[in-house]
Amino acid sequence: MDCPFRNLVFEGGGVMEIAYFGALGILDERDILSKIHRIGGASTGAINASLLALEYTVGE
Repeated sequence: MDCPFRNLVFEGGGVMEIAYFGALGILDERDILSKIHRIGGASTGAINASLLALEYTVGE
């Protein structure tokens, strides 16, 4: 599947950051995460962005 997305940005949201795990799981299943070139985030979203940038898997 051709993926037009190259950037992934997470907004902050405190506890709502947990919702990103489900979305990231779907992106990983569809092999979209491997095509992302830039990752960013604000507040708690920066934590998720940092973990992905450090090549942690969704399961970790």
